[in-house]
Amino acid sequence: MDRLYNRNRKKMPKILKLFLFSALISISRCITLNKDYLEKNFETLENLKEIDLSQKRIDKIDSNAFRGLKKLEKLIFNNNPITEIHPRTFEDVSSLKHLSLNQTQLKTIKRNAFKGLTGLEMLILANNKINEIDEEAFEEISSLKYLFLNGNQLKHLNPDLFRELDGLNTLFVSNNSIAEIDESTFEHIANLETLNLDWNLLKKIGSNTFKDLEYLDSLYLDNNQITSIDAKSFKHLSYLSDLRLRSNRLHRINATTFEGLISLKLLDLSHNQIDTIEPNSFGSLGKLLRLDLDGNKLKKIDSKIFSGLSSLHYLLINYNKITEINPNSFANLTKLNTLFLGFNRFSKIDPQTFKGLKNLEVLWIFHNFIGELDKNTFADLSGLKFLDLSHNKLSKIDPELLKPLKSINLIRLNDNSLGPNIVSYVKKSGMDEDSEEMADKIQEVGKFKSLSDWDLFMKQFGIYFVFIHLFFGFSNLVLLSRS
Repeated sequence: MDRLYNRNRKKMPKILKLFLFSALISISRCITLNKDYLEKNFETLENLKEIDLSQKRIDKIDSNAFRGLKKLEKLIFNNNPITEIHPRTFEDVSSLKHLSLNQTQLKTIKRNAFKGLTGLEMLILANNKINEIDEEAFEEISSLKYLFLNGNQLKHLNPDLFRELDGLNTLFVSNNSIAEIDESTFEHIANLETLNLDWNLLKKIGSNTFKDLEYLDSLYLDNNQITSIDAKSFKHLSYLSDLRLRSNRLHRINATTFEGLISLKLLDLSHNQIDTIEPNSFGSLGKLLRLDLDGNKLKKIDSKIFSGLSSLHYLLINYNKITEINPNSFANLTKLNTLFLGFNRFSKIDPQTFKGLKNLEVLWIFHNFIGELDKNTFADLSGLKFLDLSHNKLSKIDPELLKPLKSINLIRLNDNSLGPNIVSYVKKSGMDEDSEEMADKIQEVGKFKSLSDWDLFMKQFGIYFVFIHLFFGFSNLVLLSRS
């Protein structure tokens, strides 16, 4: 391998040389990174732009290690046993834009640790053991745009820590032990656009927690212990487009909880304990495209819960305890494309439930207890392409039920109690001009000995994934569809 490297050495751009040498050097003990080490292993240092010294068992970096590297822009020390950054370690590389110390043994960050890095834009200190950061540790890196502190042991964020970082765009503090955020925590980083606080110990969102983050675009609060959100807690976040509150302990959504989020496009409230949503709780979310309520404890969908969601495309309400959906509950969701209602407990669907959903293309109602459907249930769903009614208790289907579904491509009916009635249904439904011939051919399916034979046969009729139930001789087959 050394011979191969030497043969091509002169042909390689200088920016790549340090990467290749770094890969070839085998170190069996911890070393101190200093100027002598670099000069011994690498030539033409003054032209290097990127250095990757990941997994080299470096436990100490001398303060003069990078002297003379005037063009260095990217420096990576990932997976090394470094326990401390000595003051002025990086003083000689003012050209550095990217510094990564991911997965080292750092516990504290002291003042002057990044002195001289006046052009630094990205600092990665993730997945360490950091429990303390000096409030002046970042005072020399006012040009910083991206700061990653995730995967550490921080319990508190000192507002003064960010005092000189008014240009910060992205802050990740996920996977720490932060239980509370002061009202002044973010006052110095008002231009922040992305804030990730996932996997902490937050229990409450106060009304002024995010008051200084006017330009915030994405806020991640998944996997905390949040039980309550003060009224109008997000009222200052008029530019927020993405809000994640997945896997918390919320029980109730009030009418003022999301007030002010006029630009929000994605809201994830899945896997909480929500059993109550007040009418008009989403009333100010006129631009919302996706709402996820999966994995909660809702028992009933009231008619005004989704008022105001005029732009909604995707609505997920799987894995709740819903036994009743009020008529016209989805009537104002005129742009809805996909609706998930699976794994709930309702046994019937009011004929007006899907009224007005002319743009709906995908409807999942699987794993419920539906025994019968009114012939007008899908009357307004002329654009529906996919329908899943599997795993219910349907014993018969009215021949008129699916006639309005002019665009349907696929219907799932497996794991019901339809029996041979499915054949007469196909004959009478008029879903396709060849439906009678199709039904006659389906009755012949028992002649085929394998699914591959069946598949080839059905493709002659433009039917794909046609899997019916036991009564055709196949065990536990799944889909009925039309191309």
